[in-house]
Amino acid sequence: MKFKRTMEYKVKYLPNKRCRTERETFLSKEIELELQDLTEEEFPIAFIVHNYATVHEGAEDYMDFTERNCRGHQLYAEEIRTYHGKLYKPARVSWGAAISTVFEKNPNRVIHFPDSGCYMHHDDRYTSESVILSSFEEEKYSMLQKTCDCYKAFVGKIWKMTGEPCYWVTGGCVLIEYGIFDNYRLPVNYFSALDRDEILSLVKNEASSKSYIDVKMPEMVKLYRPQYFNVTICCQAYYNSQIELPRDFSGNYEDALAYAKEHLDEIPIRELEYVSGSKKTVLLIIS
Repeated sequence: MKFKRTMEYKVKYLPNKRCRTERETFLSKEIELELQDLTEEEFPIAFIVHNYATVHEGAEDYMDFTERNCRGHQLYAEEIRTYHGKLYKPARVSWGAAISTVFEKNPNRVIHFPDSGCYMHHDDRYTSESVILSSFEEEKYSMLQKTCDCYKAFVGKIWKMTGEPCYWVTGGCVLIEYGIFDNYRLPVNYFSALDRDEILSLVKNEASSKSYIDVKMPEMVKLYRPQYFNVTICCQAYYNSQIELPRDFSGNYEDALAYAKEHLDEIPIRELEYVSGSKKTVLLIIS
């Protein structure tokens, strides 16, 4: 998908051949940028997210979000596709939390370019007689095209990178979030796309319980809820801590205890004061 954009780039120049005072200004130029077009085979569906939103029929601009075309707060489906291990969702026309049934067609409305909203000073002393000493035209074009590389084009839609969909249980309701978490570890009250059965007993709001994530590619589920085993350690001092169990751990209490004993050096501790001459005896006490 190719599209045009006005690019502003910096130049250093002399006002004329007789002047030796170097000045700077910005020049404008219409350029052509490109989004990578993908095929169905290159861009498979990883998830289909069924979530609630206020949906407006056929809104192509924020001025089109009116009561007349409002469908109300309802369940809608959104495809999440994957390319080279990254997830993408289509860019819809939206206004606040409300969304349209129409998808954005203009990349300039979707792509967040680094210079968007920046004021570029145009020096009136630059004329057709000015002499350009150096130009940052190529560098600026490369930067804009690199930004475009974070977006994809497929079936006429513009797709932008997104986080992995997951569940967030709060106030008796379940919300679907797109999370990017350190080391894929989910915080408290968050659940992966594979954990829907586990959250149903926690959800009191019947309407929100209808939201769900249809997992088409389980291998794309990277987020997980870490398991911890509480321990108390004595080495001339006592402190309470916990050790994270392996992601695929499914053992019992005794198995967790054995794992903790074998990985004492991995148990995080807070700052301790060293007692000179103390023995290095380490005792593991399970509470």
